[in-house]
Amino acid sequence: MGTIVLLALVVVEIAMLIASIKVRSNSQEWMRIRTAVSLGETLVLALLMALPVAGIAFDFRWMALLIVLAVRAIIALITFFARSKKASASVPHPTSRMVLNVVGSIIVIALAVVPALVFPTYEGLPTSGEYDVRASHAIMVDRSSTDPFEQDGSYREVPVWFYYPDVSDAEAQRFPLVIFSHGAFGFHESNYSLYTELASHGYVVAALEHPYHSLFSTDTEGKTILVDSDFINQVMGANSTDTSEAENFAFEQEWMQVRLSDLDFALDTIEAAAQTGSVDGEAWYFDSAEERGSVLEALQLANVEKVGLIGHSLGGAASVSEGRLRNEVGAVIDLDGTMIGEYLSYEDGKYTFVEDPYPVPLLSIDNEEHHLASLEAREQGYSYVNNVVLDNADVSANTYFEGSGHMNFTDLPLFSPMLASMLGTGDIDARTCIEQTDALVLAWFDEYLKGSGHATVAESY
Repeated sequence: MGTIVLLALVVVEIAMLIASIKVRSNSQEWMRIRTAVSLGETLVLALLMALPVAGIAFDFRWMALLIVLAVRAIIALITFFARSKKASASVPHPTSRMVLNVVGSIIVIALAVVPALVFPTYEGLPTSGEYDVRASHAIMVDRSSTDPFEQDGSYREVPVWFYYPDVSDAEAQRFPLVIFSHGAFGFHESNYSLYTELASHGYVVAALEHPYHSLFSTDTEGKTILVDSDFINQVMGANSTDTSEAENFAFEQEWMQVRLSDLDFALDTIEAAAQTGSVDGEAWYFDSAEERGSVLEALQLANVEKVGLIGHSLGGAASVSEGRLRNEVGAVIDLDGTMIGEYLSYEDGKYTFVEDPYPVPLLSIDNEEHHLASLEAREQGYSYVNNVVLDNADVSANTYFEGSGHMNFTDLPLFSPMLASMLGTGDIDARTCIEQTDALVLAWFDEYLKGSGHATVAESY
């Protein structure tokens, strides 16, 4: 949709320029036309966002463009009232000025549309389950914990999106609860097709967003929170040689503390609401009464005694560690994450790990390079943390996708191929990889949360 909006605005700007040149508009006429067009563009976009239409809504994708158009319209309006009476009504307005004005407008508009181009509205893949899928949103407020990224003592807030089966009688049945944690710089829609696929097969999925670890999120005041710059530098340093292993270990412990705190709080809050049938406490914030009702509907369907944890990258690592801590967790899946939460220490150039048996069924899905690195570690006798955890699990499986990259285990290659390529994808067909991953995840949870079927995990896909 971003491309369509950009092209439409460019066409309007060029049409205005051609018409003005053709009729040899004087300065008064040019300012009047410029003002009218600027106001019209702003009002039309605001109307589309308010309805909303075709995914154009009041969110980060479109706010920059709305602000740019509004500011430009205000400037045009002020200029018109301040200078139109003094402008010449007999001499044509200089063509060069009109051209420069339109070219400048197009450049600014193009820059403002970038968020909508990079993150277009995405509706996921078709689902294969028997249920239609409903969705709802809330923000959980942890009033027992201050946000480590804030300096004013603000409470930690954890946005959550629920995806759940559309059933007529919520009291008649319960579905396993699956908690998803995104990777570094991810956001709540990172694995949208997985959420809806699971929900269509009878799961209540809660996709968490971790503010300041996510690319962006929105708090209870409506403020957009961008990823923390220090966190960006730490992650980039961990993936290079810019920081030592000891520094990386210290950073990783901080990341895991944030993630595990969010997961613990989310599980406690969701489970309490599901058991009491109430979301009236101070822990819950909703944008509307409609969202409140929808979230309550999702929670009434959730079987909080059957919980699955899954995450991508850093979210996968957090899911693995959280799986040790909660008795209600029945299965865990790590999507291409290094299980850094299982590190105990880094001393004398060596890591020590948690070597207690992993207590719940654990599935690890890797990209090809990750798999080859773990295989090389085994061959060289190096204790790689994922190998240690999987070897010590009561039930575990490990597989990889040939030709895959790190971002192939998210939906990013489908809705923003350019950004996904920059962050790391392989030669595998993006849609095929996602569909096969979703099917494998579903089979694992079906066996260990529902007790149905058997999850056959191949060595590779």
